[in-house]
Amino acid sequence: MKKNSLQFYLITLVFINVYSLNAQTINLGEVAVSTDTKVSVHSDFINSNAADFINDGELYFYKNIRNEGLFTFTSGIESFVFLNGKTPQSIVGGLPIELYNVQFNNTASQPAFRLGGDLKIFGTADFINGIVDNNSLGGYVTFDQGSSSFNMADDSFVNGSVEKRGQDAFTFPIGSNGFYRQAAIATLSVTDKITSKYSLENSNTEFPHANVSGNTIELINDTEYWKIEGTALNAEMVLTLSWNNNTTSQQLLAGLNENNIRIVRWDSQTKKWLDEGGIVDIANKTITTPTQVSGYGIFTIARITVPTVLPMLDIYNAVSPDGDGKNDYFIIGNLEKYPNNTVEIFNRWGVKVFETTNYGSSDNVFRGISEGRATLNRDGKLQTGTYFYIIQYQYSEDGKTKTDKKSGYLYLNND
Repeated sequence: MKKNSLQFYLITLVFINVYSLNAQTINLGEVAVSTDTKVSVHSDFINSNAADFINDGELYFYKNIRNEGLFTFTSGIESFVFLNGKTPQSIVGGLPIELYNVQFNNTASQPAFRLGGDLKIFGTADFINGIVDNNSLGGYVTFDQGSSSFNMADDSFVNGSVEKRGQDAFTFPIGSNGFYRQAAIATLSVTDKITSKYSLENSNTEFPHANVSGNTIELINDTEYWKIEGTALNAEMVLTLSWNNNTTSQQLLAGLNENNIRIVRWDSQTKKWLDEGGIVDIANKTITTPTQVSGYGIFTIARITVPTVLPMLDIYNAVSPDGDGKNDYFIIGNLEKYPNNTVEIFNRWGVKVFETTNYGSSDNVFRGISEGRATLNRDGKLQTGTYFYIIQYQYSEDGKTKTDKKSGYLYLNND
């Protein structure tokens, strides 16, 4: 978190057995940086294996850090660590460095940070300048429950794996080869640990693109992929990926539209790529699974084959059941022409809140209430917010019965 002033306060600061030797600052005992205190370390810093370092104030590091002891903060106190060097900084050691808020702001040549130890972040991580490389030295970055990252860009992200713990919507600050290529999740599991890593590589060699489930996946991105793993038995997460003109396959991007792009996952059991669906935001170049993904593994985006003749549905994606006669229910124009249909609605966590067949018949519509079979909190009034819908319906083409699927955002105003 950025601070504009650089004022120093005379507040209690305890140093026991701290030495400066050969341009190094070595802690052999205990250091406590109290609230409202600012401390700068302009030489290499070593926290020895018998030492404790408790930071409850603002701490500025301009050189390398090595931690072999306890490096943490007091729970409930908002503290800050600023990594503000002008030459590359290494962060190494045998024990984790626990931080509440941290700012990466190093203008050196990339990668500005070389991580060989563990960073555990409990508050915010502000990526102002500098790529954090945890590949070459085997470091690790963990974000705890309630933590977040922001300000990521092509010159400020984590090159390697990042772990997120707990039940939060979270954007992974990951990338590779000078490109920030985030993956964002919303997850239900409080105890789950989800790890994500981005690779600017062709996945075809290890995960053959010819092996697909069904006959709709037409072309798989052959320039990049994301590896997402978790500890929970079920992948209780909704996933958002994106495309980028500088990293995504140009062949895939040709002719891309909101109807023909999907998130796909390599399933290690069947050895095939599966269609995980996708709600597309063309303006922001993102695609989100409408429901929880069916598992963990390798993810990327793909183009699918769409019907040559698309039955046109007129979808009104706003519902305000206030009785004024306008958008009191989810209106899907022309769906009555295709009575063999299903409509499902999910909340932002991928939990189904509404499901029905033959939508619209006998007043069978969504009115902002959880109803139908296999839903959450049956007959309960749903909260105002954004939901996802999936509409599947059958139609005839060339004498054959075919199925089309539509998915997208739905905004419910239930106030």
